[in-house]
Amino acid sequence: MVMKEPSRDDFPALGREIDGRALSYLVNGATTLKPRSVIRAVCGYYESNGANIHRGSTGSPRRRPTRTSPPAR
Repeated sequence: MVMKEPSRDDFPALGREIDGRALSYLVNGATTLKPRSVIRAVCGYYESNGANIHRGSTGSPRRRPTRTSPPAR
């Protein structure tokens, strides 16, 4: 797998403008921006595997979640 350097295009939040200027972001310990790949993976999880595995009597909650993308490095 080929890894690429992240760019502004990978982070939807950086596509915004404030007063006609591109949004800047400084990393801090409280929160981080999520790249598009993480947003897609989280959405995919909630769309198909959002139930607690130990609750419910249907087959859906008993299914183990599957990874929708390779782990981040």
